[in-house]
Amino acid sequence: MSSCAAFLTTGFLALLRPSDYIYIDDIVEATLRLIDQPQDGGTYNLGSGVGYSVNQVKDVVEQVCGRTLHATYRPARGADARSVELDNTRLSVGLGWQPVVGLVDGVARTWERVQQELPDNGHRLENLIDGL
Repeated sequence: MSSCAAFLTTGFLALLRPSDYIYIDDIVEATLRLIDQPQDGGTYNLGSGVGYSVNQVKDVVEQVCGRTLHATYRPARGADARSVELDNTRLSVGLGWQPVVGLVDGVARTWERVQQELPDNGHRLENLIDGL
């Protein structure tokens, strides 16, 4: 298994349905803005507002890592939502927050960090994934 494939193994579910992906820095920024607000008891959706299928995510990962990945597809589970695309209007209007890191940049930043943290990532990362 290539290190790039191991990096994403846990994310490759059988779903071809769109899901909302958001980068951790955007989550932190929104959370800090919410902490500074008086509590209103409301509900906020924290997401990018854009849905990507697993195939689209796979394409981005292949582009970023420069490798072709093999995907295993399984039937969707009955409890799986048809799509998950969060409406972050309340955060946008109320706090002026918008996510700034898109999917390609987020995957690239994550892949760069994995390579920095695990210099011999091919071996160590495969062992980590095998242990999940």
